[in-house]
Amino acid sequence: MRALTEAVLNTPSIEFVSGVSVERIVRRDGPATGAVQGVLCRNLADGKAVIFGAPAVLLATGGLGGLYAATSNPLHAIGRGIAMAARAGAVISDLEFVQFHPTVLDIGEDPAPLATEALRGEGAYLLNSRGERFMLDYHEMAELAPRDVVSRGLFAQIQKGQKTYLDCRHIDTTHFPALISAAARAGLDPKRDLIPVTPAVHYHMGGIATDLNGRASIYGLWAAGETAATGLHGANRLASNSIMEAVVMGAKAAQDIENFVVRGYQPLRLNAAAQPALPHTSMEAAVGELRHIMTDLVGVIRHEKGMKDAIREIATLQKAAEGRDTRTADMALVARMIAVSALNRTESRGGHCRSDYALPVKTWQKRSFVTLKEIDALTVDALLTRKPALQENVA
Repeated sequence: MRALTEAVLNTPSIEFVSGVSVERIVRRDGPATGAVQGVLCRNLADGKAVIFGAPAVLLATGGLGGLYAATSNPLHAIGRGIAMAARAGAVISDLEFVQFHPTVLDIGEDPAPLATEALRGEGAYLLNSRGERFMLDYHEMAELAPRDVVSRGLFAQIQKGQKTYLDCRHIDTTHFPALISAAARAGLDPKRDLIPVTPAVHYHMGGIATDLNGRASIYGLWAAGETAATGLHGANRLASNSIMEAVVMGAKAAQDIENFVVRGYQPLRLNAAAQPALPHTSMEAAVGELRHIMTDLVGVIRHEKGMKDAIREIATLQKAAEGRDTRTADMALVARMIAVSALNRTESRGGHCRSDYALPVKTWQKRSFVTLKEIDALTVDALLTRKPALQENVA
């Protein structure tokens, strides 16, 4: 990030604007029709609306880990790029595939510090309150099993009322300064103490559906990085591929935009007053409630009743936020779309795990695509009364 910021600030052709929050995509004939014409922003100093006109808009707003109570992500990563694209009518893809990292430090910090997988590679164990190496019961590779398997093992223990810990006392942790520093803030020493850990949202495979040039379904809109769903990560991203994707797809999107934009194009002058209002009333209590709903009911292991409860509660929160706080409304909108997408996928695959549909299903061996209009057409009552599907053949 430091290198990117420095490069941007030292490139004369780039106008860098700080102190504004992008809130909505502006389209030629209204919020959900026509070509992209720019973005509607909020001036953070006075709350007033300001518009930046442009023939092409690239969203690179990051992931959505901040929608969950336990996350390794920065708290501003709340899926707002997805919300803006969805409200503008864009196709959204694979929202149900959320990757959980099994070991973030459970020491009361938000976001939670990450305990790197390299520690388990060095030989650290996972223990429960009884001192048992429980991962031996879930996978032959124990602590070295894939992320989603280890996360589910931890979650299962927590559901049983057990605390979960990383035991580093028998390994050399001197070359893990981040762990030592984070543990010290909680009065712990990895050489002496068990380190409390819990699964937390780490990455999102879903997002704004794009092609391999970063183009979204709306004319004039691109997305790159974690806010985009290119399909490159499948149902469960491999470690380190997120940076690679951002570099490759960012460059491809930039080249495609350069070929798209007509030289000498002058953006339309748009009237900010004619755009939707941008209310901002603090709803931190509602945000906290939303994050816990997502962790408890649309988290590591999901089931039909929990997700239906989540959809009902999130819909209520979103209704209360619309017209009061655009940020909270956007968070609730994306959370509801995730929950509906997860409810619809009646199988377990990659980062999506359901206790009531534990096996992969061949007919679901495909990506999911949806628009906000389609989500809204599925009324809460219809979703809550829908009969469950039967478990089908394994893929």
